[in-house]
Amino acid sequence: MKKEKLDLFSISDAAQFLGVSVPTIKYHVKQGNLTGRHVGHSRIFTRSELEKFQANRKPAHRPVTSTAPHNVKRRKTSPKQ
Repeated sequence: MKKEKLDLFSISDAAQFLGVSVPTIKYHVKQGNLTGRHVGHSRIFTRSELEKFQANRKPAHRPVTSTAPHNVKRRKTSPKQ
């Protein structure tokens, strides 16, 4: 039987792997979406847990904004004579 290498990630490594911030990882741990395991005072995650989380994760809702800047001052045009 072949042994599989277990990839382990710290919180900061997990954040980088998923493309999110460390506070986002901590939020998902608190919500129960990610569990990880305690090792001393640290928490570690397996690659398989992070991949499952990523596959089931819904994209963040970001409001659609106009492409035109809102702070542009319009020039006043003088009337044609």
